[in-house]
Amino acid sequence: MFIKIENENGSININRRIVEKIVKYTIAKYPEVVSLTNSKGQVSNIVSRIADDSHLVDVTNQDTDITVKVYIIMKFGASINNTTQKIINEIKKNIHEAINIMPDTVYIFIKGIKAKKIAKRDIVIKG
Repeated sequence: MFIKIENENGSININRRIVEKIVKYTIAKYPEVVSLTNSKGQVSNIVSRIADDSHLVDVTNQDTDITVKVYIIMKFGASINNTTQKIINEIKKNIHEAINIMPDTVYIFIKGIKAKKIAKRDIVIKG
């Protein structure tokens, strides 16, 4: 439930839901290109469910390392590399600004590409 960070000054406990919400609001800035999904590729309506879908973003930590995993479906025609790198950089920046801790790794799992229908994919981008 909590991310525990220990350093020479003591320990800090941060609720994982805070990091999850930061990630969800970052993804919500790109509704025309990206939709949140779960690890199985089932689409979620981010606008109506942003407050209670903790299973859409995985946040783990080990010692001082924070790892964020995000599952998305992208719109057909969007640049996978440009879009995902932009989102990864913004997620890292937003988390750092909010809680003053830089995530070590952000994974974006592209579970599908949406055109008229969703074509299943399993692409992992690490940043």
